[in-house]
Amino acid sequence: MLERSSTAPGNSAVPSVPSKDPNRDAPPHQLVSTTQILILLPLALAVCVVFVFLSFGSYMSLPLTMLATLLAIVASAMGIRALGETDICPAPGISKLPQLLFAVNIPKTNPNGVIINLLAGGISDAGANQASDLMQDIKTGHLLQASPKAQFYGQVVGSIFGAIISPMIYRLYVAVYKLPSHLFQMPGVYTWMFSARLLTGSGLPPMIWLYGLIAGIASVITAVIRIYLDMQGSAKCHRIKDFIPSGVGFAVGIYLTPSFSIARAIGGTLKWLYLRKRPKDEILVVVVASGAILGEGVFSMVNLGLASLDISHL
Repeated sequence: MLERSSTAPGNSAVPSVPSKDPNRDAPPHQLVSTTQILILLPLALAVCVVFVFLSFGSYMSLPLTMLATLLAIVASAMGIRALGETDICPAPGISKLPQLLFAVNIPKTNPNGVIINLLAGGISDAGANQASDLMQDIKTGHLLQASPKAQFYGQVVGSIFGAIISPMIYRLYVAVYKLPSHLFQMPGVYTWMFSARLLTGSGLPPMIWLYGLIAGIASVITAVIRIYLDMQGSAKCHRIKDFIPSGVGFAVGIYLTPSFSIARAIGGTLKWLYLRKRPKDEILVVVVASGAILGEGVFSMVNLGLASLDISHL
């Protein structure tokens, strides 16, 4: 547990006296209450259903919109688990499951079948992405011993402004750059389109169900073994658990390209080497890495502004 801050409860984002327990949790007054979750979660789901139906109601009925939103909850849980284990959220892969479910239930004669399939997958993809991103923020705050409640309020405010600003930034990108182009090839767009066409058109290969069944059973078995070893609590069981493959980690590895995995391997190695010499600087490493990510994102906006002024690249 984190020890109480010297300031008033709930007013401090960072406690003054940190606990050295790696399994610590924040004090109760710094946690988001169950009442807030029970009120805000249904409200957020209702807002999603209403706005999707208002935007795409001519293609997707209200019951299908509600079903896609409920599937987004499942996708969010899977995305959080994957990100927690591998530091990567395979949202495009997770969202293929709702696409498959909708492809089975939507007649192939439906002229809007591809659009409905894309919308269902897009809702689940957005849920998994946003949930995993917010979880990553909370994880970083946990490492820095910040208040989850303070982070939660910041995320709510940021989400409101992000929903307004993001479409504007997209319109600015479209006005400056041609999409897709050599600079922005957008391979994910083609993956989504081809998946929707495959599921609603010619269908999947005839024996794909058997491969999926075998992979699912193998993942269940390895997950049960890992959970059992983790419950034993002994150091020996924990060492054995590290050598049991994770189904989530294996699936993420299928989707990752070398540009992702190599960069993370280099970063992880540099962190490991640095902390061997200075083990007390773990928080410093987290802050530096966060600053590098933030700096790249900010400079991309500078680059966009320069491009809008017709200033050529070096």
